[in-house]
Amino acid sequence: MRSRHSRPNWSPTTTIFKGVIKGPVMDFKSIPPKVGSPLRNCALSEARARQVEFDLDEVHLSISWSAFDGCTFRQRLKRSYDGTWPQGSFAIEPTIYRKCTFIGIRFQTLGGFSAGQARFEDCEFKGCRFDGLFSHCADWVRCTFHGAMSGCVFYGSAPSGQPCAGKVNEILGNDFTDVRFTNVGWRRGIDVDAQRWPTGYVPDTDF
Repeated sequence: MRSRHSRPNWSPTTTIFKGVIKGPVMDFKSIPPKVGSPLRNCALSEARARQVEFDLDEVHLSISWSAFDGCTFRQRLKRSYDGTWPQGSFAIEPTIYRKCTFIGIRFQTLGGFSAGQARFEDCEFKGCRFDGLFSHCADWVRCTFHGAMSGCVFYGSAPSGQPCAGKVNEILGNDFTDVRFTNVGWRRGIDVDAQRWPTGYVPDTDF
């Protein structure tokens, strides 16, 4: 993880959590929703958590410069009362997830949770909805995926115009054998032979 040379410009309405996060569950429900929205505007910055469960319903959450070990991130895939999906970024600045479990998370660059500059190591994604996710900057290492991916693009190196432009992303040893793919692209030098794929699936690469 690179040095913390920058800090996000948080909105004045953002409730920021720093330091050690203690569980067993963090649900953010003690924070009032922001005016005009059902979502609670929250951030985790320079946070550390081990074996904590995070309830991401009714939250707009941004994470930066943090580390999570053995944590669970859960979303019930239900919209808020005004039709707004829970959303945010798992890493607006570099953040690492080790042996974490993601359940029902809606991974989507717009209107869902983006991967941002996250590094996922030995994580499991259960029933998550990868729909329109553009993974420009994230590392995915030895992760296991279950469910569907549609309209997504994963990049082996970050294209220009991204906050991590030129970064080589590590995408290695992932198990996609239980994924249903629809229109998913693997771009800019991803080693498709270093992943496990469903029987008969041919990755759409730029080579």
